[in-house]
Amino acid sequence: MGMILSTVQEAAAFLGLDPSTIHKWVKQGKLQTYQVDGKRRIIVEKVAELAARGGGSLKAGQRRG
Repeated sequence: MGMILSTVQEAAAFLGLDPSTIHKWVKQGKLQTYQVDGKRRIIVEKVAELAARGGGSLKAGQRRG
């Protein structure tokens, strides 16, 4: 199966995360982004792996699953 690239908002909605959590992980260097047609994309599987490992603690107002 190939890589599934999506926007931060799409990945967050699919995985039940707050988009700010994903943006934080990108800023911290925990996730890499890719330019596709001039827009940033992330690999959904990498976000899911990081979330499963507890890549960042969820704060009030953030959600998972």
